[in-house]
Amino acid sequence: MVSDPHPHILLPIETPDSLNHEVEGPRRALKEKEKELDKPLLSRDQVKKSTENTNHQGSGHLVPVERIQNLEERYHHLRKESREHRARCQARERHWEARHNDLQLRYDQASQLLQTRTTELRAAQNFLSIEDSRSVEDVVQLVHDLNSEIVQASAALVESLVLQPTVDPSDIIRQTAAVHVSGLVGPLAAKLLCSFRGEDDIDVLEVIFRGSMVAWAHKIIDAWHLGPGGPGELSGLYEMIHAAEEQAVAGRWRMLTRRNIQREVHAGSNMFNSTSPRVVGSLADAILCAGLAREHDFASKLVMDGLGQKLLSVMGMAHKLNKVLGEDITSSDMQVTSVKGGGKYDKSSMENTHDDRADVDWDGTTVICTADLGLQMRGKVNGKQTHSILFRHKVALEGFMD
Repeated sequence: MVSDPHPHILLPIETPDSLNHEVEGPRRALKEKEKELDKPLLSRDQVKKSTENTNHQGSGHLVPVERIQNLEERYHHLRKESREHRARCQARERHWEARHNDLQLRYDQASQLLQTRTTELRAAQNFLSIEDSRSVEDVVQLVHDLNSEIVQASAALVESLVLQPTVDPSDIIRQTAAVHVSGLVGPLAAKLLCSFRGEDDIDVLEVIFRGSMVAWAHKIIDAWHLGPGGPGELSGLYEMIHAAEEQAVAGRWRMLTRRNIQREVHAGSNMFNSTSPRVVGSLADAILCAGLAREHDFASKLVMDGLGQKLLSVMGMAHKLNKVLGEDITSSDMQVTSVKGGGKYDKSSMENTHDDRADVDWDGTTVICTADLGLQMRGKVNGKQTHSILFRHKVALEGFMD
């Protein structure tokens, strides 16, 4: 930290213009002396020339020697005064330069101190502010908008495909793709795609496309970063801080850590660049698993051709929510929710996306995948943990086509 080297000294207000004014007087006097110096030199030359001409003509009129001596004395006197004025002028200029350098040094020190204080205040503001830059209503709307965009993107991708399986279910490429789908979306989703029959199963394909994009959106929104090693240690550390400290302290720590770790891990790029190819690859796996393509590159091209800007829109909204939930909300922890397929339906935390009849008990039905993200919020009041579900995630259940 830079401190003021003269904390109790009031500096005179000096500028280069005022210092130049002090030097200007001697400069003008020096110029006048030099002009005056030129006059005796001219007279001396003229006298010599006149004398030579007169002597040459033999007129006998000689210039007195005393006049020449007087002119020479005056000349030397003016030369001396000129040197003295020049020396005083140079001294003034050196004095001005020294004072100018001193002022510049003090100005640079003051600027550096101001910059340091400004940086400290900005850092302190992160902990002093008690208001979130986003409201709960804003976040709810952002999640609903993302869900809606995923629905539209899934429908567009299905409409772009020729829904006629051409690859045998026993093909190794199709089986490998099924493993990937099972790992991301769920085993029941992979099983349904392996038995895909074409137009009759169009709803199955669309909901699994939704499940794939929802799974990736959840990963992106929750991520501290998506670099090598994963964010497991940071998540565990945050839970320890959240349990031991007030919500405001834990929230600020999360905000600063997320902001800086992403800047460090994704230097020169961003998480968007690292996730988009993976999302395309997962949707291509679903196409391969359904037997609608024989090669992964071709399936990826089908995804890009079918989605276009819609995929960029979905990923952009997910990355925006990553920042909003990770950095803009600190008074509470807001988290999107979803569930991997294969588990059982629980109406306390889920909704059936295809049938919301209250008189039907869906508990215990196997979940294919999550079709829409949910949202929950937790915080701390007087040291006690609080938890609330803002809206439940929607799931597709086994047998929804029956």
